[in-house]
Amino acid sequence: MREVARQSVEQLSSHANVAPQLLRSGADPKNDLLQSEVQLANGTQSLVRADNELEMARARFNTVLRRDINMPVKVEDILTHQTFAPDINECLKTAMETARR
Repeated sequence: MREVARQSVEQLSSHANVAPQLLRSGADPKNDLLQSEVQLANGTQSLVRADNELEMARARFNTVLRRDINMPVKVEDILTHQTFAPDINECLKTAMETARR
């Protein structure tokens, strides 16, 4: 979410920088300039919110692990897809054997 918010602010900032030039040239009405400024402010607020949520998630993660809440956290994606080979009959047989114990 933070990366999406950052990209949005970057895009809105570019538009906000071009809007005054368009207004001066007469190609863009003042309403469009104001709208782009509002969108940039909202995008910046979303980025700040995403940054805060990221820091809170890191602090909660460290709390769960009983570490200092300010300890750096590096998330690494280690998810790999593994197919489940046994068929349904093997699974039912294992379930029935386990239930009898």
